[in-house]
Amino acid sequence: MKTQSTSAGTEHKVLNVLKWIFAIFFLFGGLGMLTKGLYITGLLLILLGLLLLPVVSNKINLQIWKNRAFRYISYSVIFILAALMNPNGKKERNEIDFEDKEDIVVAYIKKDTLDKSIQTLKHLGEIGELFKNGNYSTKYPHDGYISEQIDSLSKKKILVFNPRYDFENAKTYLKEDLKNGLIRNYVINFEVDDNGKLISKKTIITYSKIGQVEYQNNNVPEYTTFIDGKIVENQKLNVEAEKLIAKQKEEYEKNRADFEESCLSSWDGSNRELVKIVKKNMNDPDSFEHVETSYKLYNDYAVVIMQFRGKNAFNGTVLNSVTAKVSLEDCSVISVE
Repeated sequence: MKTQSTSAGTEHKVLNVLKWIFAIFFLFGGLGMLTKGLYITGLLLILLGLLLLPVVSNKINLQIWKNRAFRYISYSVIFILAALMNPNGKKERNEIDFEDKEDIVVAYIKKDTLDKSIQTLKHLGEIGELFKNGNYSTKYPHDGYISEQIDSLSKKKILVFNPRYDFENAKTYLKEDLKNGLIRNYVINFEVDDNGKLISKKTIITYSKIGQVEYQNNNVPEYTTFIDGKIVENQKLNVEAEKLIAKQKEEYEKNRADFEESCLSSWDGSNRELVKIVKKNMNDPDSFEHVETSYKLYNDYAVVIMQFRGKNAFNGTVLNSVTAKVSLEDCSVISVE
């Protein structure tokens, strides 16, 4: 009798431990389903977890609940119902979440070339680049430029595309309209239904004088109305000049490196061909001592100035210099002055 009682007690403890494990598993699973929008499934799993908890189950005073077979059948039915609610793991009411809607808006912004409002933003971004005030929101709209908000009028969820254009630093090239003033902000509101379809697009522009104005996307003002054309054209010329200077500098640096590597000695920086010519015309070639070589590059040649010491006819050591034109192509001396 004592052995049977001990065995029954052990079995009861093991069963309670298993109930606790499964209860916690289903409770956390239910919470996870709720966060994914699977509300019915989540609530059923939470109910199942609560009923499995010994502290809850033992407090249910219904006579039928004390029947073990009824309890196990109840557990099974709730679990099967939870599984049947979403056999494919789909959200209730076929809702799509913010990430799905954001992807739809991002694709529209990046690919649509007919939306005048988006094209205006692209032009403003390109003009901003001329003044080191570029905006890349239309190229990378996924990078935090889209948020979900509640429309104050319709009370519906909308996706707001805020390019965060730096209009404050754009004052140097923006044009102030006599009526509206300077542009201060520019956002586009998108509404996406649960079928993934864009059903409305509105642009909200904020001006310094009259505040917010709402436009249908294809009715926004031309981007040229926001900028001072003369200032922009002058900046374009400045940028092109800077690019040309940078290109010339890059080419010069390349030619300089090539010239030093190919035409000047790595030992003392002299031009070997010019040294040979100078020695050939010296009173005492063995007394030649290189001092310094400098140069300036031109289109296809370099002007090289070499300073050197050597003995004259009176056996005195004197400092001399020679200037020569050296070919950049083959390092040959073209002429000597």
